[in-house]
Amino acid sequence: MLLEDVDFAVGQSTAADPSGPYAGITRVSFSGLLNALDGVVATEERIVFMTTNHHSKLPRALVRPGRVDLSVYVGVATRMQLYKMFVRFFPEKEDMAEQFATICDGEGLSMAELQGFFMFFKSNPEGALANVGPYLEARRQAMEEQSSSEKSSPASKGTTSPAPHSEGPMKVEGGSSPTEE
Repeated sequence: MLLEDVDFAVGQSTAADPSGPYAGITRVSFSGLLNALDGVVATEERIVFMTTNHHSKLPRALVRPGRVDLSVYVGVATRMQLYKMFVRFFPEKEDMAEQFATICDGEGLSMAELQGFFMFFKSNPEGALANVGPYLEARRQAMEEQSSSEKSSPASKGTTSPAPHSEGPMKVEGGSSPTEE
């Protein structure tokens, strides 16, 4: 079972935008969710995956050991992942992949962002390499503008969270063999 964006389902945040991705969706009660996971109505022999972009905002009762056996942080792309993703889209272009990885290293790109970027250049590795610089510059500007607007908005004071790449390596909770990468 997949519970995507579980923080939305159990959070105390504002109502969803009526035109947004969660329009028309009713939130589940926190008690109902806990009962479905391991309460009276829980079933055996199932695996539950929960995703969130806000792990620190999840109620401790939801992610306690015994209820969540493994918690994995999926961070931003490493230099090797940047290289391998380029080669996956453009086989036999290792030299260009090396250049791409060098340009993008340290930019904090997610694998989803990379995939989205490459979709614009499906059969054009030269175009991907030529356009990555302007793409990264536009991305930096958008992030600066977002950061500026969040700082100036009175409603956002004290609610900013660290950038995804600053949350650290994979986190493991519960389970019997914690590992870190």
